[in-house]
Amino acid sequence: MTDSSANTTVEIKSNIIWRIVIALAILSITILSLRLVFTQIYASTDSIWSFTINLQFEAEGNDTVVKLSPPSATINSRLIRQSLNHPYSTIRYSKNKFDGKTIIAFMPDKAGKIDIDAEFLIHISEHPRIKFSNLPLNTEAREKYLSDSNELDIQHHKITDFLNELQKTSDDKKELVEAISRYVRTYTVSNLSHPPSVRSASETIGEKKITVAEQANLFVALSRAAKIPARIVTGFIFREQPDIQPHYWAEVYFNESWHSFDLYNGYKYKLPSKYVPFRYNSLDIVSISNGKNLEANFDLIETRYKFIPEKEDSSNVLFLFDLSRLSQDTRNVLATLFLLPLGVLITVIFRHFIGIQNYGVFTPSLLALALTRNDLFTTTITLSIIIFFVIMGRVFFPKKMNRTPRLAVIFTLVIMSTGLAVSFVDLYYPAPEGFAVLLPVIILSSLVDNFYKILDTKGKHVAMVRLFWTAVITVFCIPVLRWEALGHQLVSFPEIHLFTLASILLFTIYKGKQLVTLVPKSLRENRSKVTDSSSDAL
Repeated sequence: MTDSSANTTVEIKSNIIWRIVIALAILSITILSLRLVFTQIYASTDSIWSFTINLQFEAEGNDTVVKLSPPSATINSRLIRQSLNHPYSTIRYSKNKFDGKTIIAFMPDKAGKIDIDAEFLIHISEHPRIKFSNLPLNTEAREKYLSDSNELDIQHHKITDFLNELQKTSDDKKELVEAISRYVRTYTVSNLSHPPSVRSASETIGEKKITVAEQANLFVALSRAAKIPARIVTGFIFREQPDIQPHYWAEVYFNESWHSFDLYNGYKYKLPSKYVPFRYNSLDIVSISNGKNLEANFDLIETRYKFIPEKEDSSNVLFLFDLSRLSQDTRNVLATLFLLPLGVLITVIFRHFIGIQNYGVFTPSLLALALTRNDLFTTTITLSIIIFFVIMGRVFFPKKMNRTPRLAVIFTLVIMSTGLAVSFVDLYYPAPEGFAVLLPVIILSSLVDNFYKILDTKGKHVAMVRLFWTAVITVFCIPVLRWEALGHQLVSFPEIHLFTLASILLFTIYKGKQLVTLVPKSLRENRSKVTDSSSDAL
């Protein structure tokens, strides 16, 4: 075949792939648009809640202002709809510059008794939504969440003396927060209702009984005294209960993110899905100025409305893409599996855009999966023992052995060494759940087999370079495999993976300059172009 005919063939192949890419993109957008228009994306385990607030107060004139904090969105909850009934009052919206929280201000047009109703329809999902990292606190916000107040009283000698004792053991922020939480949890909480007033932290420290709000307030005070930004959170736990009242917890800021602590219920760092915050850095959801006799009554009702389709409804073909109707356990498994194609995309980018070769298209993703589903120490020990026994076993069979018996020997060695590794970890370092999660045996067998093949055919340098890049790609895959919220979003919208397919195809026909020239020569294979090998499919 001449060069011109070969170039023509490549060009035709590229044109076909471009048409497939465009078709996949159009199909994905079409399905996604139709589902958003004609179906609602709710899981069978999701819930819809109607939260109502009735406000009654006496306005002294047109300068009376009542401020209400509506529910805030979290990774598990979102506001679907709000309805405000405010006769004889105008409303104004504003935002808190520190947390971006919306505040609703009601301003009566006349003096006298005013009655206002607010209803919020809230969707709560057991599966977290995608949430990007919070922006770091700016200087003004950091000072705000480190400042003193009458309720905190962090300069009082009781607070500083106690904190000095804690700091003798460690100055690490996380360890200090842990020590503070252990101490505050020792208090007996005597009152769960909304308190008319809260004693300062200096008054409650050392007391035998405190309220939930005082417990959260003490935690915030000790954290701020330790120079750790902290704030109290007022919200509600969305569950069936006879008397719905605000609940109080705390948040502390370290490692560039907020961490939640509900010490009364024993939750640290992460709260259950049904915790919905209404107000940050304050105990009051509702406040009044230039008025009196403010009363707030809360009501909470779970209602599924007509948003969630019945499982047996098969009249709409779009429900075929609605994996949210599956059970929670099934969704959890699918959320993990749906992240694997993104790991494959990372491998394709390394191969065709950067220009390096590794062992297997799926190997880095599956190794990353093993690392994210087990503690690092257990996985490292298990992998090290397997590699040791497999390499040692290599000495005892001929280099020119046929691939079938060679793969059978490798597979047997991997199985045996896996058993020994699990036994070793269980004996000397028991896994948190009492067992070690097995590494993907088939992938490890294929990895070792390909390593021996490259070692025999292309030499030690190429074999080790490919092993190095396999480890590098695995490291890049780990954050993706840890992104649980993204996995659940892909389960809710599986058609998004049509874009993943399109991206993979686009990178496979990339003909531009590869970045491998920027890589040190010791980490290159000295090849001008990277090509996939059928023997290295895994």
